[in-house]
Formats: sequence, structure tokens, C-alpha cells
Amino acid sequence: MQRFEGKYAIATGGTDGITKESIIYMGREGLSGAIIAGRNEKRGIKAAEEIKNLTGCECYYVQTDVSKPEDIVNLFKVAKMKFPTIHILINGAGVCPSMPIEAVDAQEWDRVMNTNLRSMHLCILEALKFMKPQNYGKIINISSAAGRIGGTESSIAYAASKGGMITATKCYAKEYGVYNINVNGICPGAIRTNMISNFNYTSAPENLIKQIIPLGRLGKVEDCSGVIAFLASNDSDYITGCSIDVNGGVFMN
Repeated sequence: MQRFEGKYAIATGGTDGITKESIIYMGREGLSGAIIAGRNEKRGIKAAEEIKNLTGCECYYVQTDVSKPEDIVNLFKVAKMKFPTIHILINGAGVCPSMPIEAVDAQEWDRVMNTNLRSMHLCILEALKFMKPQNYGKIINISSAAGRIGGTESSIAYAASKGGMITATKCYAKEYGVYNINVNGICPGAIRTNMISNFNYTSAPENLIKQIIPLGRLGKVEDCSGVIAFLASNDSDYITGCSIDVNGGVFMN
């Protein structure tokens, strides 16, 4: 079943991890085109080629620092040149520093907020220029379990930014539902990605992981990609303002 045939997507943070795997998932189900955005040009070009080779999806990489508003404007300008429209936006870009609360000064706070939270808002504003006129859109914001329960391994700025994404998702959903735009999110727990490679639980003993996580293992990117694809598809047409917990049972809402 080609759920995404004729659909076009933009994914920030799409050069690796959960977001890249989500584009691959949708590409295998017919996604016609995607633009992945990230800061690392070498990794981005490689990821776009991999997506195209694996799925046949027309995929481009656009070098983007989402903490810079001008880069976001350029990202959507390129999308307008490459594709007839945009149906799907995945806000997956983010930074996850690990530091004590008292080490988070004004500069660090702003860096994390601008990358994780402000960029989501600015990307959505640009996406609305496509989605409102066509009366259709699927927006998926990748938050975190830290936004539900507070950060332990991650910093307070990260947890606060991810909590902000959960609340903002509800705001967008209420405002733009009238335009048939669904805005949802996911809250991953400990997923094996480059982002968490330096955290203690990636090397924690198996018995400790089983004590902390009811499902008894760390998550895989594939555990998230199917959920994101569901939220990006017409199967979720009557779901909006929801942030789905993908955390192995660490937090149960």
C-alpha cells in the first residue's frame, strides 16, 4: 500500500536518527519527494543519496542551521523550487546537552531554545504558507520523554524546550484544524541514536535497564518511525494535538 504517493515532505534533523529513518519508512510507502535539513553537509548528502537509493523517493539535502531564521526561510524557498507543494513537516532538529542546572547560563539557554523550540515555530510558520491554501497538512514535532518528566541525563534547557514543544503542539492543533492541518508529536524515551551516545544509560547493565524500562530494552529508531509515519498519513486524520509516548513504558500517561 503506497500511503504517501504524491506527497512531499520536509524533515529537519533528517540527516540521521529518528527523522531520517522516518523518511526512509515513508519513502518505502511511496513518498514522492523529501528535503532533509541539517548542519553536516557530508552526512546530509550521504543521507539523501541513501534515501533515494533505498526507496526511490526524490530526496534533496539542504544545509540548514535551524537556530538561524534565515536558514529556515531558505530551506522552504528551496522546497518551493523543487516540489509542487509540501504536505508533511517533521520537526526533528535538536540539541541535547548534558550539564548541571547551575551550568546553564543565558547563552546556553538561548542556544538550546532557539535550536529545539523556536525553530519548530519558524518552520511551522513557513509550512503554513503551503498547507493553508491547499487545506491539508501533517505536522509532526519530535519532543522527548524529558518534556514529560523533566531531564535527568539531559539539561534543564533541553527538558524545558521539549515540554514547550508538547504545549505548542496543542496550540497549533487548535488554531489550524479548521484548515485540515493535523499537528501532533511524539515523545521518545531512550532511543539508540547519536544524540544519546554519551549518556550513561547507553552502557548501563541489562538488569538495570530492565528495572527502569518496563519493556526491558532501549528503543530503536524503528520504534519511532512507524509512529511518525502513522501521524503523517491519512490514517491519523482525526487525531490532532496529541503527543504520543514512545518510551518503552518509562512514562505512562
